[in-house]
Amino acid sequence: MRSSRFSSDVPIDNIRQDELSKQAEQQNGYQWTALSVTTVGALLASIQGSALLIAVPNILTELHTTFFTIMWVLIGYLLITTVLTPVIGRLADIWGRKRLYNSGFVMFALGSLVAGLAQPQFHGGDLIVGRVIQGIGGALLVTNSTAIVTDAFRKGQVGLGLGINQIAGAAGFLVGPIIGGLLTEWSWRWVFLFNVPFAIFGVVWGIWRLREPVRPIGQQHIDWFGSITLTVGLTGSLLGLSLLAFPLLAPWITYTIFVVGII
Repeated sequence: MRSSRFSSDVPIDNIRQDELSKQAEQQNGYQWTALSVTTVGALLASIQGSALLIAVPNILTELHTTFFTIMWVLIGYLLITTVLTPVIGRLADIWGRKRLYNSGFVMFALGSLVAGLAQPQFHGGDLIVGRVIQGIGGALLVTNSTAIVTDAFRKGQVGLGLGINQIAGAAGFLVGPIIGGLLTEWSWRWVFLFNVPFAIFGVVWGIWRLREPVRPIGQQHIDWFGSITLTVGLTGSLLGLSLLAFPLLAPWITYTIFVVGII
């Protein structure tokens, strides 16, 4: 009885220590530091969802690519960001949210660099690769930012932190075309390259100032079969709907993709 009672008291003591340390950090303004880091990530990820629209004619001309390729550039980023969200959420429970969030900045900077340095001889293929890497980074940022903000704010202020974070995401999507238009005046490449210094700042700021909101679960395994089937299903459904709106492929191919996603 004593041993079981003692073992049950250990988690309670750990929880109390976590709560005390959390209150001490909140008094030092940690919640605003965490919000600043996650706001940078939300802005970068959302701006890239719409900033490229203005630069499409310039990309078509300079890279000698087709409208079909450009549509994959536009759709690919949003598709990857949406589809990977549930899988990354599970991985974050196992490996840690801070680690994956900072990895999102690295992936986002790498994808921006690859897309911004795309060469005409590849006819947009390297641009698609860059956008896919960007999408992975965006999914890492968006998925983990909510948990980080929720952990940083007190119970009565969680709504405030999440609201500001969501406003930053919505504002980034709205001002994306404006920023894209201004940067395209110099070169369409700056639509991507301007992300690199902000992403570097974000990862340095995050490594230095963020804390791990939850303790990673040890000796846990991800359900790869379920994750793959979920990813394939979401990809097929969303891609099928996108191709119905923008008929880039033969109708039977579009319907097949959509049916596979639903099944």
